[in-house]
Amino acid sequence: MKKTSQANSARPPFLLRAARSKPHLYSAICEARLFYSRRVAGAGMRELFRSNQSRFAMSEFERTQVRLLQERGYALIPEFFSQAM
Repeated sequence: MKKTSQANSARPPFLLRAARSKPHLYSAICEARLFYSRRVAGAGMRELFRSNQSRFAMSEFERTQVRLLQERGYALIPEFFSQAM
């Protein structure tokens, strides 16, 4: 039987190690990757969210639960279990 994948090495690739040893270069690379992921790669999903924002709005019940969670650190959902239990 032939192995199709290699085990992951604990040591990062050479270019990554070289970039990490230069803080200014590594910081610039991280900022560029962050810009790409937020502005370029995520643009389609962000536009989809904006066009359907009303579908993600909280109901009054959800707003109350979030407020209670923020104030008390926990939220109790009334009548979650039937009284017959």
